[in-house]
Order: sequence, then structure tokens, then C-alpha cells
Amino acid sequence: MNRKTIKTKSILIIFLLCVLFIILYNMSYISQFRNKFALSSELVILDGEEATIISLSDGKRKTVPFSEVGEYIDETEFITNAGKIYYKESDTFRELLSTEFEVEQRPIVLGDTIYFMAEEPNDSSFFPDNYLWKYQNGNIEKAYSRPLVNANAILSYDSKILFVENDDNTGRILCLDTISGEIKEVCSGDSICWKEDGKSFFYAPETGYLAVFDLDSLSSTFIGENIDIFASPVYNEEENVLLVFCHNEYSSAYPAITTAFYYLDSNEYVYFSKYLKNMNAIRTNDCVSDLALVYWE
Repeated sequence: MNRKTIKTKSILIIFLLCVLFIILYNMSYISQFRNKFALSSELVILDGEEATIISLSDGKRKTVPFSEVGEYIDETEFITNAGKIYYKESDTFRELLSTEFEVEQRPIVLGDTIYFMAEEPNDSSFFPDNYLWKYQNGNIEKAYSRPLVNANAILSYDSKILFVENDDNTGRILCLDTISGEIKEVCSGDSICWKEDGKSFFYAPETGYLAVFDLDSLSSTFIGENIDIFASPVYNEEENVLLVFCHNEYSSAYPAITTAFYYLDSNEYVYFSKYLKNMNAIRTNDCVSDLALVYWE
């Protein structure tokens, strides 16, 4: 065997060893990733006439018509989709209210009154304001006269509604008593969502921070800093994870917003696309366009 043959075989062996190392490293990384971050629940994402169901345990997905989505959403009786309001009857969501409004967030129904967030129907400005509206006895009027922070949920408990007023680009979280009409400021911040229904909610007191507000003690507990959350997240209590909009640190564009899971136990982000990739999903470039249309089951 000449030297040239020996050299060629040596290079080939080294190459194969490198390939084997990369394969084993990737297998080890994926195994560690799944052990640390794997979720067992499903996401239901509405999109007009269709809905996408993503199994987070294996990344598999299926698309179902909107008429069948009631079989997959258990947590709520009223939803918004394509700007309309629907109520659940058996396993089917039926249109509850058809208006000229484009409903932005999940509606609230208290007694015989429907509360929802939407723009002025005839506002053609580039960045129209959103308001809190109420529908009662065939009439629609503003439930609050000042604009609300866009992409923030409205929450209800007892006869009260929590919402975020747009106060010169700084959110004020307010509470409306729908019986007395009294409005009180709860705290400053935005990006609200329930932690425990009617008892405590997540919110961003300022940019880069996340906190929990307790409605019984009227006090806040800071979770951490350097936590970018834009818009109201979607919380899964069993997994203790938030689905959020946050900055994409790998993008050259600024500001670039992407979808991520935020793990409260470890204070870590995992981008949605990265999560799907490591769960062997067929499609891994997903980014949820509207968290108000996402249900975590």
C-alpha cells in the first residue's frame, strides 16, 4: 500500500469520525433539549375559516375547518375570529354578534352585555386607536372613552373588567366595575393575562420586566428583568409556560418580533421555530401572527 493510499484512507477515516461526532452531538443536544423544554399540551391557532392544531409533544400538526374547532377548545365559551364574536354551543362555535367592527381581542360577556375591543369602524388613519365597547339591547357604545393599548387582552372577574389604557405610550391597567360604572387604576404596565383567573395576572410593569399582580393583596411580585414581552401572552398553568411575542435576537432587522415560549421556572426563552425544529416538526419556520387567536389546551 503506497503512501498516497494511506493518506487518502486516513482523511476518509477522519472525515467519517467527524461526521459521527456531529451526529452524536446533535442527538445528545436534541435529547437534552427535549428533557428540559418538551411540552405535553396542544396549541389551537385560529385563522379565519381554518384552525391549526399543533401537538407540542411531537411537533405534529393538523388543519381543521373552523366549524370543527369547538372540539379542541375547552377553556372558553366566547371567542373572536376574523373580527367576529362567536359563542360555543355543544362543540360548535356559532356567530354571536355581527357588526361593522373588527374585534381585536377575546370578548367578555357579563349578563346580557358583550364587551369587546375594536377600532372606530370609520377610522381610516394609519394607526387607528382601539377602544373598549359594549353591546347591550341592540346598541353599541363605548364603555370607556380613552384609547386602549393595542394587542392587550381585556380580562373579567365577578362584575369587573381589567383593561389597559394608552396613556402617552405608557399603559395604565384599569378596573371597570360594570355595575357601578366606577373606574379605578390598578397599576402601571401592560401585556396582561391571567395567572390565576380572578385572582392574579401577569403584566409588564415597564419594558424588560415581568411581574404578577395579586388582586386580593393589591401587591406586585417581580419575576425578573431583561424579559421582553410585547402584547398579552398566553399562559399554560400546568406547564407554567407563557407563549409570548419577544425580540428576535438573531434578526438583523430592528425591531424584529417573534414568537417564543417563556419558561417561568427557569426564566428562559425558546423561540417557537427552534422548539418545533427540535421536536422534529415538518414545518419549523412558524411565527404566530396574533396571540389573541391562540388557545392553549
